[in-house]
Amino acid sequence: MERNRVASLEQALNNFYTEYDYLPDPRAVKSKADAVFDTTDASGVELVKILLGRETGEPKQNPKEMKFLDVQDAKSRKGGITYDKDGNPTGVFDAWGHGYRILIDYDGNGDLIAPADSGAPGVLHGRHAAVYSLGKDGKGGKEAIRSW
Repeated sequence: MERNRVASLEQALNNFYTEYDYLPDPRAVKSKADAVFDTTDASGVELVKILLGRETGEPKQNPKEMKFLDVQDAKSRKGGITYDKDGNPTGVFDAWGHGYRILIDYDGNGDLIAPADSGAPGVLHGRHAAVYSLGKDGKGGKEAIRSW
């Protein structure tokens, strides 16, 4: 199941790129530097909202409000997406209650530097985005579940 959620997050980003020819960027200060987002912190939740077609504010990065991401509801902040009392997304959690890590290639060179906790050595080549879960122990490394 975790591999499916990791793959669906990456697929949502690739589909967004195919539709708009750019990658969503929830950061307040845009930069050409590659970025890593956690789907349980503020910028990661904004990224999820963009992929769900539910972003707020203007201008919208997903102006067609297309739903690129489909995630089941979480049970006790595990294994899916959570919402606040008003129905706004508050995070996407793996089976163990950790956020997913999303790497995005904003400089457009097709290379992503894999963080140490991803369990991947060095650079991921030929990718717009990559996603991983830290795994059961929450430390990543060999326990990480990756989209590559």
